Amino acid sequence: MSDLDSDIDDTLSEASWNSEDDPERLWCICRKPHNNRFMICCDVCEEWFHGKCVGISKQIGKAIYYYNRGCQRRTLGPFHELNPVRIRKRTGLN
Repeated sequence: MSDLDSDIDDTLSEASWNSEDDPERLWCICRKPHNNRFMICCDVCEEWFHGKCVGISKQIGKAIYYYNRGCQRRTLGPFHELNPVRIRKRTGLN
C-alpha cells in the first residue's frame, strides 16, 4: 500500500467517524451523542444542539430561526438582548 492509499484510508476513516449518522458522535454544548432526542441546528454555524440543553422544544424549534449564543453575539452584536430562541419567526410553515 502506498502512502497516498494510506492517507486516503485515514481520511475515509476520519470522515466515517465524523458522520452525522454516527450514533457515538458528540454534539451540543454538553458534548454527548444525540441518542435520538430532538436536536436543533444553529442557522449560522450549522452546529447541532439538544433542544433540552438550549431550552427549545420541538414545537418551538419548527417555528424559529435559531442562533446559538456565540453566533448570536457575533451576528447581532455583543449587546443584543434578544433571547436566541425568539430572534426571528419563520414564515410560511405549515
